[in-house]
Amino acid sequence: MNGWDIKEFFDEVIFEFYNLYNYIHSIKYKNKIRKIDLDRDADGECSLILNGPSSVDCKINDTDAYFVNYGFKHKCFSEVEQPILIIVDTQLTKDKWDYSMMDQAIKNNPSVRFIFNYKYLSSKKFREYVKDIKCIGYINNSRIPTRFNWQKKLIMGSFNFGVGVAEQSLSLLASLNYKKINVYGFDGNNVLLGLMDKDTHFYGVDESKKWFDSQFTARELRFLSYFIDRNYWLSKCMDYNNVKVINHSDSLITSMYDKNKFKAH
Repeated sequence: MNGWDIKEFFDEVIFEFYNLYNYIHSIKYKNKIRKIDLDRDADGECSLILNGPSSVDCKINDTDAYFVNYGFKHKCFSEVEQPILIIVDTQLTKDKWDYSMMDQAIKNNPSVRFIFNYKYLSSKKFREYVKDIKCIGYINNSRIPTRFNWQKKLIMGSFNFGVGVAEQSLSLLASLNYKKINVYGFDGNNVLLGLMDKDTHFYGVDESKKWFDSQFTARELRFLSYFIDRNYWLSKCMDYNNVKVINHSDSLITSMYDKNKFKAH
């Protein structure tokens, strides 16, 4: 075992302590995380449209369509019936994102339904706002997947894997018993694109990113490393749950979800 092996092992030990902290913090909200009932056939297929630049090439068939965060700006959002918008980033309750984003989503597609991070329930402003929109449930998908815990059945309402909105959404869809998930825009390369002064999302750039700040960039690069690690373990968890994740992005960063993996099936 070399130095890097030791560092990675203890990183994941620390992550498990972080998971314990998150779990304890969520206990008081457990009864508020209600079952998400979509009134659909079990073991179906769905599409998850993420915000990477490659999502502009998505092709949605007659499947349930899920979008994330600013995904309401996507051309396909207004074209599908009853899209579901998943918003989990705490930027919303920290007032770094404006609540008007939900108004815009409804304007772009009045049939939209919303799923939110359970942590939003601690915000009085959010609780008042959500009364007037079609919220169909909350999730607690902030558990970091590691070598110690990836063999887990993903069940609706439990403490499932996630951290970033992409992983949280994948865990959600698996817990809803979808058995095939078509993922678009799962590029994972926003750090690299940002450093090259290119668009990091299909709708442009994230103005909050400070690529000119070397400390910020160093942290983002570390996060990218962890992003790859946790998606490696989450991909194994998806296999464990017999969920086919068909990644339609050619990005090597998310190649653990191989679109060619299931061609023989």
